[in-house]
Amino acid sequence: RLPARDVVLAGVVVAVLGTLPFTLESPAAALLGVALFVRGIGFGAATVTLMTAAYRDIDKAQVPRATSALQIGQRIGAPLGAAVIAVVLQYQLAVAAPATAFGSTFWWSLALTAPALLPVGLIRR
Repeated sequence: RLPARDVVLAGVVVAVLGTLPFTLESPAAALLGVALFVRGIGFGAATVTLMTAAYRDIDKAQVPRATSALQIGQRIGAPLGAAVIAVVLQYQLAVAAPATAFGSTFWWSLALTAPALLPVGLIRR
């Protein structure tokens, strides 16, 4: 009922906002729990809406190819992102205290999440 572009944009913004508490040096556990919930809502809204919009605009004959392309993107992108974050965290732990290392690493996570705002403009209304 809402335009896909608006829902994806709101979802990415919510996910970015949900990431911010993780960048703090010593956040409270309750704050991290709420932030994780907010981040999940943001990513869920963006992902489901984006996939729905993608399937809406293709012919039924193209659905198998689109499904394969989306699955490949997800199965390569997620582990690649996790690997980058793991390497950054390993480096940060070698040069800083654990609390500082995790906070610095989540700035990288934020930097990798925020560019998702750029292609939102490509979604048709």
